[in-house]
Amino acid sequence: MPQIPFGNDPAKIERYLCFWNREDVKRPLVGFSLVGWFPMEEFAICQHWETAEFLTPEMVEPRDFMDDHVRLAREGEVVDDDMIRGACPTQVTVPFQINNDAIGLPVADMVPYFQKVQKAGRSLLIRGAFTPEEMRLLMDTLTPRGLFLNIMVKEMEEVDALRPILRM
Repeated sequence: MPQIPFGNDPAKIERYLCFWNREDVKRPLVGFSLVGWFPMEEFAICQHWETAEFLTPEMVEPRDFMDDHVRLAREGEVVDDDMIRGACPTQVTVPFQINNDAIGLPVADMVPYFQKVQKAGRSLLIRGAFTPEEMRLLMDTLTPRGLFLNIMVKEMEEVDALRPILRM
């Protein structure tokens, strides 16, 4: 993998254009994250909030997050995926974002809902941690057009195991 800051290879832009234009593609956009859903423990400033009963506006200074945000974005230099860190569909409004872990339903039970969203011609972001069997089910039942899979992993071995299923 070439060493491009944050892994933001300009060649990824074409795949994003296909996603936003809902063009026919061979596979969905795929992004992997090793840091989890909302990694508060990854931001040093948040450690100071543990003793506070409430979070107040005065406690939040955006520039205090920047060094850690840049460090987190550098995971793109380690993980070869489609995600453009700092400008990916997970960081802007997407018509439908479904998080299988938050809902708590089995992935198989969610497939009809995902298909309904796709049949309506809407882009679909599915965010979660998936077993290889769940990923196979998603790949076999959903069309890659307008589909972004944001996959939470704990180790690079999970990325390697999912790549062939994702046709990467």
